[in-house]
This record gives sequence, structure tokens and C-alpha cells, in this order.
Amino acid sequence: MYDRIVTSKFKPEELDEATKIMRESIIPAQKEQKGWKGTRVLIDREKSKITALISWNTKEDAQKVAQEGFMKKQMAKISPYLTGEPTIELCEVVID
Repeated sequence: MYDRIVTSKFKPEELDEATKIMRESIIPAQKEQKGWKGTRVLIDREKSKITALISWNTKEDAQKVAQEGFMKKQMAKISPYLTGEPTIELCEVVID
């Protein structure tokens, strides 16, 4: 299993709107992707930061959604609320 870790900084007043978009639009779209296992969203209100952990069955599944532009399309939904570029990592899960 692999997790894509996306950390983004938001305008403080937009944190709730961003999480609403994730809940109502982005995560339902992820569920339709081959190999998706689940998504957890963590929020640090003091730093106006949201971290999403998106789990995939295989590294290939995780890479495919990035290569096909799916991730870019989903990130565009929240980009007006960001204060900078998100950091994105792909890591193998060794203990679950």
C-alpha cells in the first residue's frame, strides 16, 4: 500500500470551505479511482494547514492518477483558497 501525502497552507478564513470541498467533491471523486483505499484529512488550525493522506493499493495506482491529470483537476477545486503550492509526497506504508 502507498500513501500520497498532500500538505497545503490555506487562508485561515477558508479552512472550513476547503474541507467542505474535500468532503463533498474531491473525496467522492477519489473513491471512483482504481486502487483507492481511503483518505484521511488532518487539520492544523493554528498554522492554517491541511494534510491529506490518500491511500492506494499499489504505487502504480497512485502514480496513474497523478499522470492522468486527476490530481491536478482535484487540486484546482481548492486552489483559490491556498496561500502557496502544496507539498506532495508518495510513501510506501510499511506498518498499518
